[in-house]
Amino acid sequence: YTQGELVEKMREERIGRPSTYAKIIKTLLDRKYIVEKGKFLYPTKLGIEVYEYLSNHFSDYTSTEFTRELEAIMDKVE
Repeated sequence: YTQGELVEKMREERIGRPSTYAKIIKTLLDRKYIVEKGKFLYPTKLGIEVYEYLSNHFSDYTSTEFTRELEAIMDKVE
């Protein structure tokens, strides 16, 4: 993905908010979970390992559906 494509994917999946898209990508880059080569983003070995660990040990909390539900709850609180 490019950054723009990743933002579009997050919009489609209803993950994050327009105000958080850039921050999410920046955090992934800062933590070295992804790198940007040219205009494309690629997962690093560390990023893949973190994803696999979290998915295997905390799958209930790392699903797209959980994220959407949590954000809907936070919207109601807001």
